[in-house]
Amino acid sequence: MVIWLLQACTSLHSIQGAKTIEPETWEVAMGASLQHNNSLSLSIGIPVPQMVVSTRYGWKPNIDVGAQLYLGGGTMDVRYQFAEMGDWYLAIAPTIGGLYTGVYGNVDVRLPLRAQTDLNERWSLTLGMTPMTQHTLIHLDPMQETLTNSLIGGTVRLERSGKRLRWGYTIDVLDSIGRSTPTSLNYGVDFSWIRQPKSTK
Repeated sequence: MVIWLLQACTSLHSIQGAKTIEPETWEVAMGASLQHNNSLSLSIGIPVPQMVVSTRYGWKPNIDVGAQLYLGGGTMDVRYQFAEMGDWYLAIAPTIGGLYTGVYGNVDVRLPLRAQTDLNERWSLTLGMTPMTQHTLIHLDPMQETLTNSLIGGTVRLERSGKRLRWGYTIDVLDSIGRSTPTSLNYGVDFSWIRQPKSTK
């Protein structure tokens, strides 16, 4: 069961919005989610869990970098907050990710586009779209096979911010382009802690 869990559960959980963190600031986050209609969920008929641990660093104004580890794999990304339009913050976050179990793995390239706005002093809303290309690798001697899929995803995220802690509630969807496969759904919750530079404490 463990190997099937690792094979099937590339994380879809979006745990960041569009706003980048301040330069020289660290952010650590943990999240848990239920994924529905991935290959494992379809085989057993119920949603399956996934967990993620993330760390981010504020590199420059409006640019931060991050890494995530989840069951079976991980991702790395660079987020660039490129514009403000009225009350909305806009960002793009090119991402590369992968998962490997010995006989099965995948590599995916994602290009999340996010828009975030403040609802009040505590709460914000993020809407996102994520084009993705995924290369699935299967190695069973003497067979080796590579499959390539194009996918499109969407995100709705509510976030509650405090001085150092932040809570997020997210729904992510992912659909395969040109294939009649069920739409994958992800329901997630996460929290993050921000460590500010010593000079700003």
